[in-house]
Amino acid sequence: MRRTVALASATVGALFVHACVAPHYGIDPALDEPSVGDDGGTSSTPGGAPGHTGGVADGGTGNVVPTEVEEGSACDEEGALACVGVAQQDRFACREGTWKATDPCGDASNCEQSSGDCMPIVEACAGGVGGKRFCQGLELVECGPDLVTSQVIDTCRDRCLAVGETAECVPETCGDKTREEPEQCDDGNDSDTDDCTNACKVARCGDTSVWEGHETCDDGNVKTEVCAYGMKTCPVCNASCQKVVAKGTYCGDGLLQEGHEACDPEWEPTANKCQQDCVSTTWALWPVSTLHQPQANYGYLTDIVVDHTTDLTWQRTAEDTLRTWEEAKTYCRALSLSASSDWRLPTKIELMSLVDYTVASPGPMVSTTLLQGALTGTFWTSSEVVGNDNAYHVSFSNGFVGQFQKTVTTKVRCVHSG
Repeated sequence: MRRTVALASATVGALFVHACVAPHYGIDPALDEPSVGDDGGTSSTPGGAPGHTGGVADGGTGNVVPTEVEEGSACDEEGALACVGVAQQDRFACREGTWKATDPCGDASNCEQSSGDCMPIVEACAGGVGGKRFCQGLELVECGPDLVTSQVIDTCRDRCLAVGETAECVPETCGDKTREEPEQCDDGNDSDTDDCTNACKVARCGDTSVWEGHETCDDGNVKTEVCAYGMKTCPVCNASCQKVVAKGTYCGDGLLQEGHEACDPEWEPTANKCQQDCVSTTWALWPVSTLHQPQANYGYLTDIVVDHTTDLTWQRTAEDTLRTWEEAKTYCRALSLSASSDWRLPTKIELMSLVDYTVASPGPMVSTTLLQGALTGTFWTSSEVVGNDNAYHVSFSNGFVGQFQKTVTTKVRCVHSG
């Protein structure tokens, strides 16, 4: 099963810093609209809003920049770690130039996005999501994306109060039954299920508090959630804060799910082209390479291998050098082996013909007798992806076909016809 991971780096300062402060009496972070302050005007800056200091805790204003990498794809820094998604325990490590699965994090810990290290989950963030807020005295704190870091984003002037599944700065007058600016309402109770929350705000969908009689759920946003891949249906909270059953995506649903499937038997129904696991492809309509068969119809010299089944001649020894797509094409065009100079980058299906899908991952899944040099990791093909500036690659470690931006560097094994 192909897995993509989010490899991330902290651009500045601390592990996690919420760069944009949205104070309780300035900009509502959910509505992104200015609210009225006690001077009768509006305030969209921390310093102009009552009820807080307007400051951000020290630690910089950096953020985490994720980059998707794929299991079996090329990597440059030996020993580097990457998280399999956000707020998860699974990890990959860069070993011998390839991203490979490594030890997951233990109980009560997650993979930290910027380093790939295992860190304990912040107690107040456990079971939540990145961006969840909670109180520490008068400090308003926000959970980092992986739940293992947190950052003070504000210091309340009067009170810090838990509201629904989040927390906010609230004025001292909230709860006295008299509406005073900047309160939207004040019903004198601490209920979060009526039309006025205990933060003295008018109840609405997306505030994390379930408004009785109007909402059946409230997950803090106004969008319809989606099911995790592999689930045919699942309960979700929709954009109107109502619990509904949503349709999921799964192997056999007739749709090709990038990042989860190499193929789908319903999406590509040609007999035997796609196995029922949506990962294995047999490509029965293409002549299978004979290079991995003991009595194959092939011939070879010191520097080339000829496959008479596909009528392709392959560079026998591939280098470990990593090249961009353009560099790979240039390299093959300049190659001269066994008096042949018409070498080129192979197409996707040509390169797949070398893979022996009866060999278990991790490979190599190509002949280690006839082919030499680089035998695992991903290799460029000449096949371009329609609609973007990517090109396809084939992994000799697990047989998967994926795509990289053409500026990414990976390995090359050249071919020529005849």
